[in-house]
Amino acid sequence: MFASSGTNIRLLPNKDAVVVTGGMSAGLLMQHKYVPLPIIQGKQTTGANSIAVFTKGKSIQMVVVGGDFQNDTLKDNNCVLVDVKKNSLISPNTPPAGYRSCVEYINANTLITCGTSGVDITTNGGNNWQMISKESYHVCRKAKVGNAVFLAGAKGKIAVYYPSK
Repeated sequence: MFASSGTNIRLLPNKDAVVVTGGMSAGLLMQHKYVPLPIIQGKQTTGANSIAVFTKGKSIQMVVVGGDFQNDTLKDNNCVLVDVKKNSLISPNTPPAGYRSCVEYINANTLITCGTSGVDITTNGGNNWQMISKESYHVCRKAKVGNAVFLAGAKGKIAVYYPSK
């Protein structure tokens, strides 16, 4: 298990943890259950790296990203949408443009994801992603107050993204 972003573990509202794993086996650990993920796996540089969780009432939405760190422009099997209520895993129609180490909800439908080959955004819950930058970043976090999203990368690189309203 690895995540340069530190976002492979998130808390649910009931204080249960949800964890994604990478490497030889990509999986989701939630509520004492292990669910294999349809994310590229089989090498130490592959797997799931980050999970974002959005809750509203009893509804829980999750998006998982990852890929292959050594082949960071590979789009195949690098993202999955988790429908907790339906107990299903859905691959996006248009995935992020490569390996991604972090994903973050901006609001219920808008997410941002980043990795060594760029930054992508979606405005439809993760079903279609669009690259907005080819800059390399390892982590992204939405500010607790306001709309700003902060990104950080190697050698102290920092950026701020302000999504459209």
